[in-house]
Amino acid sequence: MSIDPRLLEYSNKIKSFDASWRQKTEEFLAKLAITDASLGELSELAIKLVSVSKKLTPTVTSKCVVIMAGDHGISSEKVSKYPLVTSSLVKTILDGSAAVSILAKENNCDLKVVDMGIVNALKEFVKNDNFFSKYVSTAGTRNFSKVSAMSDEECLKALLTGIEIAEGFSHRYDIFGVGDIGGGNTTSAAAIASALLDIEPLQLAGVARAQDEAHLAHKSKVIQEALAFHNLNSEQGFLEILTKVGGFEIASLVGFIIGATARNKLVVLDGFTSSVAALCAQQLCPDVTNYLIASHLSGESGHTIILDKLGLKPLLRLNMRVGQGVGVPMAFSLIENTSALLRYLSHADEISG
Repeated sequence: MSIDPRLLEYSNKIKSFDASWRQKTEEFLAKLAITDASLGELSELAIKLVSVSKKLTPTVTSKCVVIMAGDHGISSEKVSKYPLVTSSLVKTILDGSAAVSILAKENNCDLKVVDMGIVNALKEFVKNDNFFSKYVSTAGTRNFSKVSAMSDEECLKALLTGIEIAEGFSHRYDIFGVGDIGGGNTTSAAAIASALLDIEPLQLAGVARAQDEAHLAHKSKVIQEALAFHNLNSEQGFLEILTKVGGFEIASLVGFIIGATARNKLVVLDGFTSSVAALCAQQLCPDVTNYLIASHLSGESGHTIILDKLGLKPLLRLNMRVGQGVGVPMAFSLIENTSALLRYLSHADEISG
């Protein structure tokens, strides 16, 4: 499947980091009044902040969590033990009572929800400034165990919508975080990752202690049979895989990551599904991972595998599996604290003098 020129245009804007900024940051850190390597993994975070801003004392003032929402036709195969409640979850986010809403408020960051394909569009939120109706279909994707989840045109629309949203927000925010909501989304994400990496679905498909073995076996079998039905593996490339077994919200996350990083913005990933979207973006442009930060390691069994392929270390290890972008505001706090250390820590020569 050929890649649309508009996607290539944006991916070509994503630049590799200037290696000199890593050296400058390391030299700067060495002059601070702390012992060698005492910042641990925060040093790598500092290098990313400096490399993007091209300032040894970067500031992070405006932050935004963008949550893409969409439902999946594969839900009809009973791959989830929970009912389809995407609309209800979006409502709790917008009324401020969801976990991500509370954490976003506590960490002083904006929160936006984009309807990319929720079953039954949420028309009551059309006038809400934090809700964007960009749905590709109000019926969600199709059941990918029987047909392609999306048409080529639908997948491209979702990808370009993600880029468009990133473009629209890039002048307002220093840094972004991404999350997702959708019935059947982890099944879709596991199917994408399984095909991209040629890994058995059972290694990616769920959380053993939250789902009994019989259910996990069923979920994995559905994925395995769907991949065989569509003849999908790593040789097909991310775009065909995304079209056949992906979701509107996952495709839009891929586009958003491409669009934001093309604008030289750092993007903080939430859990398993957003990390799989990043894996697709990496397939389009390997340099995209320079701009990515993993907020946390979730309880999803395949998350470690995906982060390893992305070359990312999670900032937090809380074993959460809430989804909905919950890890992002907490990561923002660490990022801001790292920025503050770079700006305000005393220099060794100031103390010795």
